[in-house]
Amino acid sequence: MAEKKLLFVYPIGYCRKGEVRNFHVMFEHLLPLLKASKTKVILVVLNNLPGEIKEAKTYFSTVGIDGDFEQIYFERQYPRGKFYYQIIQAFKNSRNLLKIIRQQQPNVVYGYNYIGTFYPALAKLFVRFKLIFDLRGDRVAEIKEAGASEFKVFLKGLMEKLLFAKTDLLFTVSDDFKAIPSHIKRVPKYNFYNPEIFNYLPQKASEKRGELGLSGRFIWLYSGSDHHYQMIDWMASFFAQFHYLYPESFWLINSSSSPTSFHQALAKANVPESAYQIRKLNATELNDIQMVADAAFLVREDLLLNHCAFPTKFAEYLASGVPVFISPHVHTLVPMVVNNQLGMVVDFHEPIERLTPKIHQFFYQNSGLKQRCATFALNNLTWLNRASHVHAVFNDLLNEES
Repeated sequence: MAEKKLLFVYPIGYCRKGEVRNFHVMFEHLLPLLKASKTKVILVVLNNLPGEIKEAKTYFSTVGIDGDFEQIYFERQYPRGKFYYQIIQAFKNSRNLLKIIRQQQPNVVYGYNYIGTFYPALAKLFVRFKLIFDLRGDRVAEIKEAGASEFKVFLKGLMEKLLFAKTDLLFTVSDDFKAIPSHIKRVPKYNFYNPEIFNYLPQKASEKRGELGLSGRFIWLYSGSDHHYQMIDWMASFFAQFHYLYPESFWLINSSSSPTSFHQALAKANVPESAYQIRKLNATELNDIQMVADAAFLVREDLLLNHCAFPTKFAEYLASGVPVFISPHVHTLVPMVVNNQLGMVVDFHEPIERLTPKIHQFFYQNSGLKQRCATFALNNLTWLNRASHVHAVFNDLLNEES
């Protein structure tokens, strides 16, 4: 029986700071399963900046997995910002990846996001293999909402159509997604979390509350960016009204963005500085802080990009023992929250005077609710217990092609 080969294409330096690590945790959790099923794994990393190749090789060696797969790196030779440079770089990436695919003859090629899938989609014009497109969310809707020009939106939509034409299996992060061609098999693959970092320890949470001087207070939590669809102004306004009725309430904000927009929103809503704290934390520090909260904001605007989203912080909130206060517009999460009693769905039409007492009664120091959230996350939203499911999807496609 011929050896099965799976080639991963990742579009940027593997260890680049500030990039989302959803691919990394998937790749590193799948490796042992792929090795056990005697699948040869090749990782191609595109667009490496100076020093990133050595950094990635050192990382893989340090964690002890460098011998489990073959590593191939493409250096980025041209700077961003000039269209003709992008064309030359794209041509070189296409040529080099086609050469690698012809040499390796993989059964399946996996592409992360649009760029990671674009080059293997072009290669599929010349070589036969199955293509997996890890699309994540609705990127066309996202850049349109962010204010991209009509031309950029058109180009992204054109690219998406090309990728769909060549894709055999599509990974999305949500159950709810827009229409795709009938020949593509679609599999939801949520943003799972790492239980070695995020967990809930009630005694530690209680001690941390005391350390922060927040014992006995209703603690709200928000961890994330200041993108407009996160509804920063709405959260600040809501918290101001909640704090007016329950002066002991406090808001912990863990921002991955500049705190300026949060300060502006809070000042506009007349929230006193004594009622909140803004921090920028690493993952371990974030878990320790999150554990103390009674409820976490997970509100999103009614936009297509949110309908198709599965925020990683949802799993991380629950893992830290924090139930969510969620808007109805994140379509995959709402039934999960309701059916498993993991929080409360925002009713934007209910007067704040009637809504606030319900929220306080539901969330405040509800140890049973916090434990239920942590248990649900551990049983359903970690790579430790979902890697085998994702591996089965890969394996079915590998066996179909072999």
